[in-house]
Amino acid sequence: MEVYQLLDVQVNENTDVDVSTIPAGRPAPPYVTRQAPFRVYDALRPVKDSYTARAPAEAAYLCWPIPGSADPGLYEGELSFEIGGERGVIPVRIEVFPALVPDRGRLAVTNWYSVRNIAERHGLEMWSEPHWEMLYRYGAAMRRGRQTHFMVGAPFIGIQPQGGGRYSFDFSKAERLITMFLELGFTHIEGGHIAGRIHWEDPRFMLNADRTIAATSPKGYAFLPQFLPAWRDWLRSKGWLDRLVQHIVDEPIAPSGDDYRILSGIVRKWMPAVPLIDAVIHTGVAGAVDIWVPPNKDYELNRETYEAYRRSGDTLWFYTCWNPGGEYLNRSSISRC
Repeated sequence: MEVYQLLDVQVNENTDVDVSTIPAGRPAPPYVTRQAPFRVYDALRPVKDSYTARAPAEAAYLCWPIPGSADPGLYEGELSFEIGGERGVIPVRIEVFPALVPDRGRLAVTNWYSVRNIAERHGLEMWSEPHWEMLYRYGAAMRRGRQTHFMVGAPFIGIQPQGGGRYSFDFSKAERLITMFLELGFTHIEGGHIAGRIHWEDPRFMLNADRTIAATSPKGYAFLPQFLPAWRDWLRSKGWLDRLVQHIVDEPIAPSGDDYRILSGIVRKWMPAVPLIDAVIHTGVAGAVDIWVPPNKDYELNRETYEAYRRSGDTLWFYTCWNPGGEYLNRSSISRC
């Protein structure tokens, strides 16, 4: 049996009509179920034999893992506990059905994470053994939620200028992460974003390896034919290339659509046959991306276009972030523990 203490968190602002949240103090629209600020049970803290309640009223989450070999039927027992020296017993009845959820899921799921935020949140030194142990715990929690893909972002790849426009690449941190997460049961690797914009409306993307270099400039092209083959060949040498889906940039929009197409062509040249995946809110980049990931609201607004891409052989996912708002299911309300 697994036991978790349910922690209540403060929700300071309600979700806005379109994106982000409504500033505190402004009346919430009718689609919200509760006016912020309020507290709600949200986080789960794993506990072992005992724990201290945070308030007179306490909530816990109990879970009984069912082995795949268990016969269908009713199982009965008792849950005994002790509070302040007083013992109690709760009858437990579990019904096991003749269905089995496979260890390796077929529904593609990913959640992005920040290794730096994880280190800061837990007071850990970056890349120390306790930090790696915490990354393992985060990975295990992701797998518990049936996650299949995981991001290998820029912090995991060392890039060192060698002079004369040459670079060397160190994939040792990436190797440790990938080995660890594949052993946890993840099935696919997300190659981190190659470039990004400085400002939202910028028409050109800058290399994440050097934010002073435009990705499609001559200097950018001097870098990419070094990095992309090195990343590709290293993954192939480990037997992982067929698990890769590669990001280019996050959320290309209309002003940057042309630059995105050019950059996509460069990536395809040096990483042929690798599926390209990106969050998109611009339907005008057909052929530059293989796995489209629009917000569900954007999909509904452009459903016929996205479905035409699917019929042409592309793949559709969807995502939530600080959008969509309104009556869409989202968890973008600002909260803190």
